[in-house]
Amino acid sequence: MGLFGWFRKSNQAPSDPEPSDYTHPTLGTMYMDTDSSWSAEEAVTPLAGQPISVSLEGTEAGPDGQALAGYGHIVENWATIFVETGIQEAFFELYAAYADSGDAQAQVGSPSEVWSTAVVSSLDVASPDTFTITVTFTWQHSKDGHIITAEVEDGFCQGCTVDG
Repeated sequence: MGLFGWFRKSNQAPSDPEPSDYTHPTLGTMYMDTDSSWSAEEAVTPLAGQPISVSLEGTEAGPDGQALAGYGHIVENWATIFVETGIQEAFFELYAAYADSGDAQAQVGSPSEVWSTAVVSSLDVASPDTFTITVTFTWQHSKDGHIITAEVEDGFCQGCTVDG
């Protein structure tokens, strides 16, 4: 390289290397979404009958070990986690308020029946006991665009947010 070639090269701004994609054995290819989150947008998971968005906390090197362990723990133990964290009760309370308003499109007789009416859209995992799950329900009115997110911290549901 001649003097001018070296000069041009030395004046180029250094670029930050792009983090590599991460391939999860069941979620497939994940990409870095933010400074601390890896996402798979069309992930097939046992929690949903359709592909969903799954996000795992991490660093530029890839998803964090706690998030990976958390995802595995959640999908393997969902029936127990759903009840023990309080998500089931929080979702049923939301249903009860909706039903009281006269807008519910289907009957849910008990908290144990509420999960069968959920349509999962996303799961964001930080660790086995810290995550959020976002859903809609089949009992919502067809024109109701609200999504419901249950937030779990330290193994307990902190409540639901309703957006939209």
